[in-house]
Amino acid sequence: MRVRIICIDPGIASTGLVYMDELRVLSAKTVKTAQPKGAGLDALHKRLRTIEAAMVAWMADKPRDAVVIEDFVHYGTRNNCFTYKTPYTCGYLDKALDGENVVWQDAPTVLSHRSKKSPLRSATRQDAQAMAVKLVRDYDGGHMIADAPKTTAEHLYSAFLHGLYYLREVGAL
Repeated sequence: MRVRIICIDPGIASTGLVYMDELRVLSAKTVKTAQPKGAGLDALHKRLRTIEAAMVAWMADKPRDAVVIEDFVHYGTRNNCFTYKTPYTCGYLDKALDGENVVWQDAPTVLSHRSKKSPLRSATRQDAQAMAVKLVRDYDGGHMIADAPKTTAEHLYSAFLHGLYYLREVGAL
């Protein structure tokens, strides 16, 4: 039996969505939201509703065993506008996924070339980046991720790598 998962790299401007199994990428999409006029929580809520509606519609016809999401990790930088937006986005999506088997993963464990469990474990960051491109090319026969515009590819790569990490952890690979 195949393990099918949806992988999400949440972002307020771009959210990467990847549907995959242990053999290949089945579908991929980036949800982009434009900076609305105005500021504050009303503008943020508008963007989050757009992301949620697009995500729910895209997921509707995709049977899945889990939804894997990159969790927010705060690095303590000062004056970072994402200090509240990114965790707020994660919380909003978590609420929208109520009833799903949601698996949260932190980016440093999955994406760092220094992490012992990362699919990108290597000596250098450049090697890790080359490895990510190769992994995507191996799984992405339809080039849904590999041929994405650079502005959206980062979120799709990240979502894919979180999915690959999950599949390894559950023994599907």
